[in-house]
Amino acid sequence: MKKFMLIGAPISFGENIVNRFAAETFSKRNGYNINSKEARQELATKSLDYDVVIVHAYSRENGQFYTVQDIVSKWIEANHKGNIIVTGSIASYYDNYGKDSTGWEYAAQKTALDKFCKMVSKRCVLGEHKFKISVIKPGMMDTENSRKKPHFVKGLSGEQFCNVIEFLVNLPDEVIIPEVPIETVYDN
Repeated sequence: MKKFMLIGAPISFGENIVNRFAAETFSKRNGYNINSKEARQELATKSLDYDVVIVHAYSRENGQFYTVQDIVSKWIEANHKGNIIVTGSIASYYDNYGKDSTGWEYAAQKTALDKFCKMVSKRCVLGEHKFKISVIKPGMMDTENSRKKPHFVKGLSGEQFCNVIEFLVNLPDEVIIPEVPIETVYDN
């Protein structure tokens, strides 16, 4: 059985991940703030004890990007085998995301994260690394916070999100899916 690490709080989708995969969680709640360089480096070192690392936490200080970068560096250095799964966003597909700079900042950070993960994934496809890296890019997620947004119609459930994770980690070793954009059909 694969051992799962969740970087992010065990709430909302994090709770689904913990329940489905018996993932151990690391977040601000237990002393791992991804905005701290020391915490990111400790997380990267701890990640070597796991087969699957899910980086679900996001911060406006680009902590998610730096966390993924530190984990990738550590896995390359250790020649580690496994899956790194990152929660991205389809916001990276849009050049004009919202009317305020907060939305632009979010889209820009997710775009940088996507590009980094694609570059690493290509190195994995070329056989340079034993691990796989995939970005799951949901549209709207069905969470308490999402339901409060004025543009919320319907979102991806935590169970559906976990189904994608399960699919990715159970692929044959030679199959890599760098990116999975996923949305739910809106019922009107």
